[in-house]
Amino acid sequence: MSKSNNTRQRQQQFSFRNYQYLFIAAAVATAIAGIVHLYMPLSHPMLIRLSSIAIFFLGSGIAQIFWILPIIKRWGRPWYYVGIGGNLGFIMLYVITRFPDNLGTVRGEM
Repeated sequence: MSKSNNTRQRQQQFSFRNYQYLFIAAAVATAIAGIVHLYMPLSHPMLIRLSSIAIFFLGSGIAQIFWILPIIKRWGRPWYYVGIGGNLGFIMLYVITRFPDNLGTVRGEM
């Protein structure tokens, strides 16, 4: 019985090592997205004039840079679900703003 337990522990350690690279890849991708979002308002003069869009990009960039911490430290599933929900929220905002006469900014402004 101890031999089967030892084998299970090895399998769990091996699978954990595989997931470790996924966590690092997720943290790197999140960092890149955060840097891009922080850079957007500064690189496009038109976005500086549209303060609500600039604030959105700066806020989302700061949130994504912060989000590296829960990914690397592995704070747990509740934090992962909040991150998934935040990303789904960003995707929904993007889709909503692609339609004319939306609730937020008008697509033709940019």
